[in-house]
Amino acid sequence: MKDYYQILGISKSASPADIKAAYRKKAMEHHPDRNPNDNNAEARFKEVNEAYDVLKDPNKKAIYDQGGNPNHAGGGFGGFEEGFSGFSEGFDGFENIFGGMFDDLFTGGRGSRSSQNKRGNDLLYNLNITLEEAFSGTTKNISINAFCKCTSCAGSGAKGAKQFDTCKECNGKGKVRKKVAFFSLEQLCPKCSGSGKTIKNPCPTCNGQGRLKRSRKLEVVIPAGINHGMRIRMPGEGEAGLTGAETGDLYVAIHVLPHKTFVRKGNYLNLSITIPMTLAALGGHITIKTIDNKELEVAIPKGIQNNQKLRVKNQGFADLNSHHRSDLLIEVTVETPSSLSAEQIRVLQTMFPVAENKKYKINT
Repeated sequence: MKDYYQILGISKSASPADIKAAYRKKAMEHHPDRNPNDNNAEARFKEVNEAYDVLKDPNKKAIYDQGGNPNHAGGGFGGFEEGFSGFSEGFDGFENIFGGMFDDLFTGGRGSRSSQNKRGNDLLYNLNITLEEAFSGTTKNISINAFCKCTSCAGSGAKGAKQFDTCKECNGKGKVRKKVAFFSLEQLCPKCSGSGKTIKNPCPTCNGQGRLKRSRKLEVVIPAGINHGMRIRMPGEGEAGLTGAETGDLYVAIHVLPHKTFVRKGNYLNLSITIPMTLAALGGHITIKTIDNKELEVAIPKGIQNNQKLRVKNQGFADLNSHHRSDLLIEVTVETPSSLSAEQIRVLQTMFPVAENKKYKINT
């Protein structure tokens, strides 16, 4: 994978302002019109744009920093990624070299990406699940409201077949060149938005857009062992592109709700219990309810101490990559009775003789 930080000449801790400043400097340095005799200038210029497109966007940058593909990919974690919130139209947006001065002039800028060939936006959906559902896995039904392909024109934006003309502005190329100051810049054709063709007779249902916003239901499969903050990528379930362009992806951000009894730490499952003093002293067995609502017998060793932990093998969370199940850790609190009957006091004094005047020497 390309090192975008190296391409822009910045460190991983660079601020957004530093990233933008480095981008402007590198873009000016490698622009093809400033390097007419350098055959590699255009490739370097594209790399600079690509690097900035990722690093300026907090969402894409987070995916890239975790080793994932920030463009159309589920990234690491075997199709899961961490850390997004909200339901929004996803990871678009790009500032060109000179802010608003040259809007819509550079291929890949904000104006050009609103073209008819633009891939639909990725979408992000927040989904709350219980710790039990994260442990065992489940299936959830969700509803999203987003642009979908128009069924009347099959996403083409045109009414009927062969309803397109070659764009006269760009002669079907989809791009035109424009001279600004000392630059000669290539941009998407403003008339056909880069498609190279114009619609003769727009579809009346979608007004030539090829898509309509509507609500639809989806089924999301939640695998056992998923953790809070991970995301599930659903390819092609995002926003439909304009006039038949590729559909974006849907990312489902998982939020695991707190449990009243169990706590997850990594893949370990933690449980706190309180046992009577007699059981701690003499040992024995207890029965607990596991997170998947099964009964489990646990041995309490004789003489267990307060805050000591017991390990129960293979009762923790499954690992997403290997499916190996971790352990359950039980932290024991020994309860000392706050009030005793005369008979209980007598028995305890018989079992555990106390020092004279109830004074003890503690070696420190």
